[in-house]
Amino acid sequence: MMAVEWRVPHARAASAEDAWFNVLYALIAMILIASLRPLAMLVPLWLTKTVGTGWISFAPSFPGWCAAFLALPFTNDLLVYIYHRAQHAVPVLWRMHELHHSAGHFDVAVSYRHFWVDPLLQMVFLYPLIGILFKPPASALLAVLAVNQVFQYLAHMNSGFSPRRFGLLITHPPYHRIHHSPHQRERFADRCSMSSST
Repeated sequence: MMAVEWRVPHARAASAEDAWFNVLYALIAMILIASLRPLAMLVPLWLTKTVGTGWISFAPSFPGWCAAFLALPFTNDLLVYIYHRAQHAVPVLWRMHELHHSAGHFDVAVSYRHFWVDPLLQMVFLYPLIGILFKPPASALLAVLAVNQVFQYLAHMNSGFSPRRFGLLITHPPYHRIHHSPHQRERFADRCSMSSST
């Protein structure tokens, strides 16, 4: 996706300084998160052991796989949406999330520009809920993770791509660019559209 951005950017291309900051930050954050992941997993392991897992299981068949493939992203999107609203409303969460919004340009590298504690919080508080609720086939879970990652990159691309028929269902670059905009007028339009969709 970075190669597509460089060939057909929607707006100005990122400066080398901005691009390198995001790449280096992503590498450092990934190393830090990977090193802290075993410690962060103690809470989800305790929680799932106490409460149980897989309250809803899916039949080991193609229809069961499809049901899991639909249920997992819907539930994940709902939880991430609630968490993201909290990031913009709760001061301590906003102080962390502000790094993601502080980029001077908008491109796919911004996908990794998150304060390193943020993914750990999601690992501890959000993802265990999905594990408690569902027992999906492993291949469906991997497919959902891959699709989710692609959509994270797509939402942050420096591109004018917008799915005409599914524009309200899929977060796409022009819409998400408004969400990241420092201009108050555009941010107001974003708040109105978010409140009207809830």
